[in-house]
Amino acid sequence: VPELQKFAIRVLSLTCSASGCERNWSVFERIHTKKRNCLLQKKMNDLVYVMYNSKLMRRQSKKIERIFEDIDSDDEWIAED
Repeated sequence: VPELQKFAIRVLSLTCSASGCERNWSVFERIHTKKRNCLLQKKMNDLVYVMYNSKLMRRQSKKIERIFEDIDSDDEWIAED
């Protein structure tokens, strides 16, 4: 318990500041305009479409065709009365 108490004191003693977040948001707002937002969303949709379909194709190509031959009677273990 003393170790947990020390950890809690250290965490709760940390100072909070939003200045770093505000800088990130201002840069983000300059880069992420409405026009670019639409382009990025379209590119993202296209990328997801391509990635999903390529994964499907890989899965389909790796599919193993299983051939089950007729097996002679394997019911010898069944005891008849």
